[in-house]
Amino acid sequence: MIANLETRSWYRLLKVIFILIAISLTLLVAFFAYLERPQKFISASESSIICNNGNTYKAFENNIYDVERLGKGSSYDNDAIKLCTRVRYKIALADGRVYQIETDGMKTPTETDRNEIANNFKAKYGVEATVQDMSKITPDHGYTVKLGYSTSGSWESVAQILGGGLLAVFLIFEFIRRTFFYVATGKNFWHIPVRFKRKDNKTI
Repeated sequence: MIANLETRSWYRLLKVIFILIAISLTLLVAFFAYLERPQKFISASESSIICNNGNTYKAFENNIYDVERLGKGSSYDNDAIKLCTRVRYKIALADGRVYQIETDGMKTPTETDRNEIANNFKAKYGVEATVQDMSKITPDHGYTVKLGYSTSGSWESVAQILGGGLLAVFLIFEFIRRTFFYVATGKNFWHIPVRFKRKDNKTI
């Protein structure tokens, strides 16, 4: 029966299509595995904005997600400059507690500013407060960017995709092969060999 199938052009064409599809799916699995290889990339969550006034901010925490666009006239530049106009204060309470706050501002902190903050904390906590501004005021509100990096993917993921994908491809095509020969030859589905021998003992 198998020997008779080999003489049919449609059967030989079917075998070629079967092999081409199997190769294509194998390459597809390899491609997805390749995408999961370890890759280093610039990460906003690991990058920092270092202001000329001494303040430092995490980019991601301040809604700046594309740090590579900083300094290139993007809207993120305005966000970074706005961060760098903030003035940071250290408030030491008489009972030993210490706090830090930030306020927006484009000017050098004055004694009035510090007294206002001290009075607010005294009213809130009931103890005297000493206020110290910790930011240098620079005329340009400039900044620099410290790029941070993260890694995506892993060799473990590559191995899992290759192993699982190739196993799935094999099982699917083996099921199709066994089903075809069961229908075409009537041989037992679970006892179909990988290779068949014709009556002249040639393997096909």
